[in-house]
Amino acid sequence: MKVMVSRRCNDPFPRDGGERLSVVRQKLKDELEAAELFGQRLFQVWINEDAPPASGDDGWDACMKQVDDADVVLVLTMGTPDGRAAPAASASATAS
Repeated sequence: MKVMVSRRCNDPFPRDGGERLSVVRQKLKDELEAAELFGQRLFQVWINEDAPPASGDDGWDACMKQVDDADVVLVLTMGTPDGRAAPAASASATAS
């Protein structure tokens, strides 16, 4: 099964200064590719660190091809559309 794991590379996870998402994605890839059933690998995982874009390419086309080819796409999100961490809820908003 082909899996693509996507998200911004340099965002920290967790947002309070953890590892960069590129490191988290690499660890996830390693764990998924190590999974076997009856001695057969279950997953072939692609992350954008595997194939840096060609000179002059922003990587978008390469990523979109991987989306098309994947059976499963995992998107790691920080909770906002632009990928930045969502602000912490204020005490007044959460105390009801």
